[in-house]
Amino acid sequence: MIKRIIRRLRPARKPVVINKLLELKKNGNLVSQHNSDIDSLNIYFYELDNGYPNVSVGAECFLENNITIYQRNSKVKIGDRVYLGPNTNLNCYSEIEIGDDVMFAWGCTVMDTNAHALTWMHRVNDVIDWKKGWQAKDWSNVESKKIKIGNKCWIGFNSIILKGVELGEGCVVAAGSVVTKSFSPYSVIGGNPAVFIKETE
Repeated sequence: MIKRIIRRLRPARKPVVINKLLELKKNGNLVSQHNSDIDSLNIYFYELDNGYPNVSVGAECFLENNITIYQRNSKVKIGDRVYLGPNTNLNCYSEIEIGDDVMFAWGCTVMDTNAHALTWMHRVNDVIDWKKGWQAKDWSNVESKKIKIGNKCWIGFNSIILKGVELGEGCVVAAGSVVTKSFSPYSVIGGNPAVFIKETE
């Protein structure tokens, strides 16, 4: 049974939590293909425009994860036959694309933005602005870049994938890894930061 919960938080300080998946589908923010189990999917919005397909889910998926949408035009694209485990978080400011036949274990984080500027002078007011609400935050010096996970990848539990990463088809990420750069198809990678370990088939 699809959860029908809206938890109202203080205005603009935190995202609205939306589990009303049927309403999101009706409004065009969520597109889901046939026979996908998304009953346990949670979607959080900082900004929301009806009609924009922020989240698209392919066929035969099983999703138990969380998705946070930062902008009106942020986009998460999930392919066919994808599993995303509990407490796995996709944090999307720009774009996250996950191919077909991909598995994420539990507790993973995928984040396509730094969320804060690297230099102190550009983030000096971040805490004060954040207290005022999402709209007050200055994102002009915050770097964001699309993440792309290729077909047939397997991401081990508690792994972190950061902005700009592209994993080729069939990559395997060892549990607890922090992936900061791209890897070619059928690479086994692991560590913090993740490095190439060996090839797989």
